[in-house]
Amino acid sequence: TPVTCLMGEARVTEARRLAAQLGVTLQDTPAAAIDTYAALTAWRRQQALVGQLPAAWPDHLAPALDTIAAKCRQAATEPHRLDRARVLDWLARLGLRTPPMATARSLRQALSQAEELGLPLRLRPLNLFCRAPRQGLALDTAGLRHQYLALFSAQQTCRDRSPVRGVLLQRPLLEAERLPLRLRIYRHPVWRSVLEVVFRDRQARHCLPLPLGPALLDVWLAHAERRPLAPLRDWLLHLSALVARIPECHELALDEIRLDADGPWLADACMRLAPAADATPYAHLLIHPWPPELQRRVRLPDGTRLQIRPLRPEDRQHPGRLLERLSPETLRQRFLHPQPRLTPELIARLAILDLHHELALVAIPEDADDPVAVARFACQDDDAEFAILVADAWQGRGLGRVLMEALFDAARWRGCRRLHGLVLADNRRMLAFAERLSFRRTESGEPGIVRIERRLDR
Repeated sequence: TPVTCLMGEARVTEARRLAAQLGVTLQDTPAAAIDTYAALTAWRRQQALVGQLPAAWPDHLAPALDTIAAKCRQAATEPHRLDRARVLDWLARLGLRTPPMATARSLRQALSQAEELGLPLRLRPLNLFCRAPRQGLALDTAGLRHQYLALFSAQQTCRDRSPVRGVLLQRPLLEAERLPLRLRIYRHPVWRSVLEVVFRDRQARHCLPLPLGPALLDVWLAHAERRPLAPLRDWLLHLSALVARIPECHELALDEIRLDADGPWLADACMRLAPAADATPYAHLLIHPWPPELQRRVRLPDGTRLQIRPLRPEDRQHPGRLLERLSPETLRQRFLHPQPRLTPELIARLAILDLHHELALVAIPEDADDPVAVARFACQDDDAEFAILVADAWQGRGLGRVLMEALFDAARWRGCRRLHGLVLADNRRMLAFAERLSFRRTESGEPGIVRIERRLDR
């Protein structure tokens, strides 16, 4: 947006007229023009940063993550049953390529599996975080027998001092180059969940708080010394999604990553699970992502289909477009003022949320891009203040009830036990609607305004 200052009276009249036609913002003094430009620059920078906030996970990973999350919750209560093969299988479900493999818990079983997989083979202990003695490939049956027996004498190298429970047999990736790096996700006392990248060939180490956003990750990967990680971009995003979805994952190490013409391969990985210490959603992440698990599709009584989902960073223009389509009376009832000013600051405040404490749900028709209703709440401890706004053309069609039911579920998910809001005393339609939803009226302490509240345990 151009900003300028034109000083003078009659001499700049024509210039002012031309500037107005061209959409140039005029200020009376240089200081005012500089302040305006600085404010616009800061706003654009803020909008760009908001657009980089990550989703917890992309939609196409949701089925795999749901399956892995259920298995991890069970395995977290029985950590001794988790092994390398299960971890590699879970990561393969997320799209990380792994070589053909099989498990064996006896020498006879290992020889049988070797016949199916074919030689040569690489043997690893099934135990997690168990460093086996360095061995080459098992090229024949005698070599396989020797390596199998050697692994069972290596229990002193296991982190938990447990005996080796079996072996993992893998086809070697002979044509793939081993990358000199190690990826590790662990819990940090300040940054909570962190991705650590270690370049073994130059003793370099980088740490990134999770979850990762695609835009920020692309900027980070563009640096010259980090370009070798570019083939792993999708892997990093998928691992970030895994950790966001599974708070039981306290440590994940990818120790052997190889690269061929078709992309990266993962040959070895270990994971440590523990029951989640905090039931609050995403308490294990420093950066609160927007929660895709709150999405739902609904059908109104007249058959109209809509999607209800959290307001996302890329939706930051939607609240402004919705407000511009509302009647003055609807705006008055929403903001409790006769003529609310739709300033850029107000619109930005409605679009930019602190997801640790706030959440907004938008309702979007299936055949449209812009929302027709929005409901939001802001939490303080276990109490939340809410507001709802439905476009004039969509009022009286049952959308308000559907959206409020989604808001109740979202507030419970966030850990809120009570919901309250402020309503103009002359907004009889909203007060009757609130009564049907089991809200009760209380004093607000402000003339002309009624406070409504309800518990969320029913």
